[in-house]
Amino acid sequence: MIIGVIFKMSFLVNSILFFSFFICLSVFNINTVTWGLQLSWFLGIIFIILMSLSIVIKSNITITKKFKYYLLLVTYFIVSTFVSLFLVSQNFLNLSENFISNEIMTRSFTHFIYLIFNWIVAIHMYIYFQHTQNFNYILKYFISYPSIVIMLIGVYGYLATFGLVPVDTFLHNNLSLGYTFERFKSSHRTASIFAEPSHYGTYLAFLLPIMYAYYKKKIKLFPFLYRIPILILYISQIILIKSMSFYLVLPIIFLISYFFVNNKEFKVKYLLFISPIIIILTLFIFVLMQSRISLLLSGEDGSFVVRFGMFLHSIELFQASPLIGVGYGAIRGVDSLSTLLATIGLMGVIVFVLFIKKLNSKLNSLQKLIYIGFITMLIDSLVADGMTDFLHFWIMISLLLVVENKKKFINMRTLK
Repeated sequence: MIIGVIFKMSFLVNSILFFSFFICLSVFNINTVTWGLQLSWFLGIIFIILMSLSIVIKSNITITKKFKYYLLLVTYFIVSTFVSLFLVSQNFLNLSENFISNEIMTRSFTHFIYLIFNWIVAIHMYIYFQHTQNFNYILKYFISYPSIVIMLIGVYGYLATFGLVPVDTFLHNNLSLGYTFERFKSSHRTASIFAEPSHYGTYLAFLLPIMYAYYKKKIKLFPFLYRIPILILYISQIILIKSMSFYLVLPIIFLISYFFVNNKEFKVKYLLFISPIIIILTLFIFVLMQSRISLLLSGEDGSFVVRFGMFLHSIELFQASPLIGVGYGAIRGVDSLSTLLATIGLMGVIVFVLFIKKLNSKLNSLQKLIYIGFITMLIDSLVADGMTDFLHFWIMISLLLVVENKKKFINMRTLK
């Protein structure tokens, strides 16, 4: 008989779901190596231990086709990374010494460990989700309460740039990510709980179809009386992040959200009705980012120069090993596509795309909405930062892997 735990598993799971977005919040930091243990990872460690002690881990795991594709993806990441690192170490790949010493050999292993840990947490979450009686509640919780808190913190962060409220040094204490508030202060931007406004933009891209569905009364996350205030809060965050990458894809992800939520198939005639909205969005972006656009055109935008340089590095790495890449984590790219091409190669990207496509099967209505948000998030990441290092990315996948089977439920509120 395994000793029971003091608190309920459901509380721990909800905490992980909530704090998985808080990548800048650490429970402790190691100054000598500028590394911090994220709160969500700390909670994940506790969760893995408790799940390993529970009877559920010994029960049958439903191996669906989606889960098989997931295992294929994980296996490919592991095998291709070790093969790539071996090829690099034996100088079989034509790379400069700078890449080998400063990027590939030093970064890959660390980020690979992060990735494996995220996988382990996500798989245990998947097992939990399979056996809980409250799966729909979990889905609704994941897309509701964290979003409101994150957006309110986004407002707080914006006010802090004007000195109206104290600067937050609690939610942004992770030495692994650093703290770039001074850069936000001068441009009066907000990143909420994220390290960069572009990261926050990726999260807002995930929320767009969800917020639109709530506004259209397709789902009830909160009382419909709050629709307008929550919509205003969401739109305010779109304005206050001032993220060029997010604005570039905003018309596209809005179209995706519109057609999905309204259950419409794409037809050319709909463009006649939607084109005014697209024009308004384009004008909005131009007016809001006019000064940034001027800097881009003159070649004086420092962020763009750095990002474009990193993009060229990713392309160079891809050209050196186009089929399997040079190993996961070899470079911190500025977009998902070039980063994945450089690190896991063309074969890995094909496996990844097939897996994402396979996720869209046997989903309930809430899962379908999360899947559309997941797609809009990925679209944003094509021009923003990659997502595969983040725990919430893999938790979203674990939520989408679940195929509901109401005949076989185990009460997960207590452990035996």
